[in-house]
Amino acid sequence: MDALLFPARRLAAAVLLLALALPAAAGARPQIVDAGASGRAHVDEPLELTVVARAATGVRVSFPDLRGGFAESGCRLQRGGGVRAAWKRPARFAVPYRPGFAGAHLLEVAVTAGCGRRPIGPARVSVPLDVAEHASDPPAAGVSASPDRCGRAGERALLCLLAAERLRAGLPPLRADARLRAVALAQARAMRRGGFVGHAAPGLPGLAARLRLAGLAAAGAAENVTAASGGVAAARSIVGAWMRSDPLRDSVLDPRLVRVGAGVARGVGGPVPRPGATVSVVFAPAG
Repeated sequence: MDALLFPARRLAAAVLLLALALPAAAGARPQIVDAGASGRAHVDEPLELTVVARAATGVRVSFPDLRGGFAESGCRLQRGGGVRAAWKRPARFAVPYRPGFAGAHLLEVAVTAGCGRRPIGPARVSVPLDVAEHASDPPAAGVSASPDRCGRAGERALLCLLAAERLRAGLPPLRADARLRAVALAQARAMRRGGFVGHAAPGLPGLAARLRLAGLAAAGAAENVTAASGGVAAARSIVGAWMRSDPLRDSVLDPRLVRVGAGVARGVGGPVPRPGATVSVVFAPAG
């Protein structure tokens, strides 16, 4: 009898050690490692807030000057159809911010994980920021705004900017897909109507179910979602943040994802609806 129990005990110990060795496995609660902005902040000049978090797939930052906020989340589905676990190493997120007044600002940061109806988290932190009046020196050469060949807003602008990022990385171009666009647009409208940013909401299907309902395969698909207001809702600001946010950049630059659909709903929902943009972009492998 003891001879039979000994291997069982060894197996149980091995399972426990494996669990302890996977701190960011699926179901782990997200943790904020660091959050802050580099350089000096000035009124009406864009800056970037960097958030580093473990086991996180999305971030939300509320701005203090009643101008709204910025939220983004990335969802990846495995080839087998299940949801990909959160990153096992700390993920970096970039959030654009354009201060509207001088003085002390307090940005409220929250990170979450998961693609389902009940995201894990949030973990929260407040980030103080001292904002000065307008900079006395003009912007350096090459920094000032220039005409944007992709446009400032809308689905075409998003797809144009994503195509440019893929081209820059030497990846196959994305092919617009009407059914993926319908899935993305329905989610963008649902997020604006419900005042949330994510891949599902109570009573609504998640990404995999939404794709299947549209007659599409879910395996290997991905979705990036964002709600932006407060002067950072331009397509370039949104895609720029994605390209500096690990979970969302991974989807944009995945060579296996070659089909895309983008949906944009005007405005951002919530207790106080605001002008801005609510966005979903769905990526899928060749079908």
